[in-house]
Amino acid sequence: MNNAELFHRWANRVKDHGKSGNVFYEGETLYSYGHHFPLAVLTSKKAGPVEREIVLVNSRSYSMTTA
Repeated sequence: MNNAELFHRWANRVKDHGKSGNVFYEGETLYSYGHHFPLAVLTSKKAGPVEREIVLVNSRSYSMTTA
């Protein structure tokens, strides 16, 4: 699996975990190189009668992979 496939599976919650090279996810959190560097978190927010999916992205860069 390449990174693009991993990101797709994470964003669409295909499985509860996955790994591609140095990037992996567990549940709603996407990591780079380890649990010490979360790249993004999937969450939801109720906006009136509609629940919306939200992605919180870490703005710090760490490496070429995460950049």
